[in-house]
Amino acid sequence: MRFFLMLMFLETFTKMIVGLVLWKGVEEKSLIRIYQEVLQKPAFFAVILRDISIVYFPTKKIYLCDTFEGFDKRDIAVDDERKFSEGSQDWSETSIDFVLSRMPFKDNCIVRKGFFPTTMIDVDDTFCFVSLDLDLYKPIFDGLEYFYPRLVRGGYIFVHDCVNKGYLGAREAVLEFCAKHKVGYVVLPDEWGTAVLTKA
Repeated sequence: MRFFLMLMFLETFTKMIVGLVLWKGVEEKSLIRIYQEVLQKPAFFAVILRDISIVYFPTKKIYLCDTFEGFDKRDIAVDDERKFSEGSQDWSETSIDFVLSRMPFKDNCIVRKGFFPTTMIDVDDTFCFVSLDLDLYKPIFDGLEYFYPRLVRGGYIFVHDCVNKGYLGAREAVLEFCAKHKVGYVVLPDEWGTAVLTKA
């Protein structure tokens, strides 16, 4: 019972934080970078992102970047070499149709299938909200390098799994990026520790 109540508290707290983040009125073009893990697993953070999009993103463009085939071998190799993780989880049982079926505003979604950041080379947008739930070190670090310069003032980037001992590269990517660019961050008290970066 205590565990259940704690999960309820964490979900409510995280929704409140995300709501306050987006309530600031950032009206520029937005992006939620959602991998199949976010839309496929029943984790409450995934549900939070979906529910938040219904309230705060009814008219904004949402880019969905994914291989739709699970982890890329190039990213797994980096994690394996640096002893961050084995990258052994299989997220290949998904599809574009399945992901879009979970999105409340399908017409706003732009699917970018393939290896990131190649899939975003021709995109000329600024973003107010980015969610990186990538598990492995390299795509998280590359995601921060790509999106942070394109983040609007007052925008936010969420990075999942920063206290997940199964994916040590997530935390390392955030630490290295923030040290390199002198960017601060905080970690939300959700199940796997979501790091939040902003641009003042």
